[in-house]
Amino acid sequence: MQLDNMIPQPAPLPTSPLPYVVSGDTYSLLSDWAAKSRFKLPPKIFFEELQNAFKRFMTQIFPGFELIEEEEIKTGISAIRNKLNGLPVISLDRVYTPNADVYVDITRCITGTELTARGLGRRFEESNLLRQIRQLKEFSGREVLLVDDVVFSGELIKRLCSLLKMIQVNVYAVCTGIGIETGVENIMSNPKDALPRQVLSVREYKTVIDEVCERDFYPGLPQSGRSIFNEGNTGVPYILPFGKPEEWASIPSDWSKAFSEFCLNQTRNLYQEIEDVSNRSIYYRDLERKVIGWKGENCRVIDLIDQSLQQL
Repeated sequence: MQLDNMIPQPAPLPTSPLPYVVSGDTYSLLSDWAAKSRFKLPPKIFFEELQNAFKRFMTQIFPGFELIEEEEIKTGISAIRNKLNGLPVISLDRVYTPNADVYVDITRCITGTELTARGLGRRFEESNLLRQIRQLKEFSGREVLLVDDVVFSGELIKRLCSLLKMIQVNVYAVCTGIGIETGVENIMSNPKDALPRQVLSVREYKTVIDEVCERDFYPGLPQSGRSIFNEGNTGVPYILPFGKPEEWASIPSDWSKAFSEFCLNQTRNLYQEIEDVSNRSIYYRDLERKVIGWKGENCRVIDLIDQSLQQL
């Protein structure tokens, strides 16, 4: 199947030597959703073709584009955990870190009108953040391994290390799938008594243009986009006509529309393929992650995507 979209595109940008990194996660997230919703997923080769089309498009904007396969991140984090065998694992990530001892479910929240930042909040149907921190007291007096998918600014991990220290939980090491040097250095600048001994990354970068999770470009996928404060499990994807691709994903303004149209068509191809192999339609009510602006529980998701394409 040809997954590239015939979309008019702006002139190529000047070559930048810096990488633009996307961490793959759609297959794992959709596998869990499909099992719960009784849909079938297409074979992995379809997802490989979907990602290859994404790579070809993104390389036009960012010559240093890299898509890190989710299996590489999973395997790498598992290897680090094995080396530190015996340490309890506290994870902020459920995609790449199965079977952690405990999870801390935090997400970035925004308002549903101006799409302005509201800081950190809990994921849908999870305990409030204070209660989640309190449950970590079971590790009081012990050393732990703190895991997250990405260390970008390092600010969240740094704050969490300090909070854990307040309840006598010592972070022996931080493990991450993708580590950016400035974020790693920020974590290691913590006060000495809340300082982890090391930050271990599957992939390390000195600097990047940006690092984004693959799911954030696919409306309706589990955990896709930024969460709307106090509006249940509703996300704002990083593309038009929903979110802010320039601000949230460093997409140049000249490419914003073409990029968003490409992502919507990628999403349409994905849901169409799931429908074909499942022999049933996907309705909005079937999605666990709602999308800002989409309405109608009995509407077919592909029809909602087509409406969004018409808004560009």
